[in-house]
Amino acid sequence: MSSGGYAAPRSLDEAVALLAQNPGARVLAGGGQLLVEPGRHAIAGSLLVDLGRIVGLTGIEQETDGTLRIGAMTTLASLVASGAVAAACPALVEAARTTGDAQARNRASFAGSIVSGDPDAQLPALATALDAALHVQGPNGTRTVSVDDAPPRHPLRAGEVIVAVTIPDAGPHSGVGCAVVRNPATLGAVCCVAASVTLDDAGAVATCRAALTGAASRPERLEAVEQALAGRRPDAGAIAAAAAAAGQGLTFRDDLFGSRGYRAHLTRVLTARALRQAVERSGR
Repeated sequence: MSSGGYAAPRSLDEAVALLAQNPGARVLAGGGQLLVEPGRHAIAGSLLVDLGRIVGLTGIEQETDGTLRIGAMTTLASLVASGAVAAACPALVEAARTTGDAQARNRASFAGSIVSGDPDAQLPALATALDAALHVQGPNGTRTVSVDDAPPRHPLRAGEVIVAVTIPDAGPHSGVGCAVVRNPATLGAVCCVAASVTLDDAGAVATCRAALTGAASRPERLEAVEQALAGRRPDAGAIAAAAAAAGQGLTFRDDLFGSRGYRAHLTRVLTARALRQAVERSGR
């Protein structure tokens, strides 16, 4: 077990080695989740590996095939200010802009916001709708992890560090929408639904991805919504039918900020809003 302490490696290889050699070591990126983690008293005995001095973990670039590659340590404030992100995926800018407050956005990393495990986070839903992928480096080399298989569903392996997040170009006639109701006290999501659609030449839905956060204990794919809309023209009736299917098979949270019934209702309402926005942005 790690004996605790702090390390600030200057290379990715050094960071991977420190994490692998110290079971229980924690990565320090933006740091926000460590401050609010329920079991943060246990962190005192863990080695904190600060990634802030490692070159190459920040930055935003668009590859030749249209894929957005975003460095894992890129802050949410940088996403908000990025013209490339605004042009490729305005919904991502909007979600980043409404995550936390200005001070949090100046520190919070994009990758950390996706995999933090915070049930009130918005960005895991959007990352799922965008079919994003995590590029990871560890003691055994590099690998790519779909956000569908990412934490908190399955933890990273020992010694692994997220290097970048990529978002594929969805192609023509595609759009993304995100709708959220935020808690005015915590600024977290009481309920958030994100959806992406791609329409075929006939104007029917060729592909759809939808995801939920805030209303459940972890990010959830809304597969019933996706199936209800597949192959249909996304008119008002089809969107209403898809939204009615939102939440099938899910267990909703029940706390001071909203009952299960309220969150189930919000899920249906916000699903319809996110789908309408996605269809509008598809250009058809």
